[in-house]
Amino acid sequence: KISVSALAVALVAMSGIAVSPAIAAADPDTPAPTPESETSSRTAILPVFPHEGIRVRTGKPGELLTIRLPDQTPLTPAEWGPDGEATYRSADTDYTVTPLVDGGEYFTIVKKNPSDSFDYDLHLGLPAGTHWVRHNTTLLIESDGAGPDQPALLIGMFASPKVTTGKGAEIPLTVKIDPEGEVEFSAQSPELVNTPVEIGFSYHPVDTAP
Repeated sequence: KISVSALAVALVAMSGIAVSPAIAAADPDTPAPTPESETSSRTAILPVFPHEGIRVRTGKPGELLTIRLPDQTPLTPAEWGPDGEATYRSADTDYTVTPLVDGGEYFTIVKKNPSDSFDYDLHLGLPAGTHWVRHNTTLLIESDGAGPDQPALLIGMFASPKVTTGKGAEIPLTVKIDPEGEVEFSAQSPELVNTPVEIGFSYHPVDTAP
């Protein structure tokens, strides 16, 4: 289970940005309604076809952040699961997006190919008037500040990703992000041949104070 509030408070103290005190705890095991085709709720818009991008809400009303899955190989249309999750598959990799109770999403990348390395590229499409700030492998999404009376506000965050092999070993992960929002996850280790290998990370919207 992920306690978002503790992590957010620590990161806010480091960055000096403003945040609402009401940040919920997220639990990827909590069920959500099962969609029929495309689900649109307080959590996210999960498309049938992955190239359309997964749209998640932020703390700015009406402003959505778009997450595009790697497109190096074609992905299947969504397979809907019992807890509202959508799974997109390729020959070597499965991508599952699961709704969280705080309005966020948990992303699971499952590597099936028994190679000793991987490299996955995602793209973040930020809404206008926002920017990202990186703290190690945690990524904060902030509104743009407009002077002392309108400071930058934390409106969303990606918690640090974690890599686990089929034998339970945790593998160090390298995360790179460029100014255009291209995010690269990569790792190399002999342990990665022990498939399935899971790369998991979560996104959480952070509601700003009214």
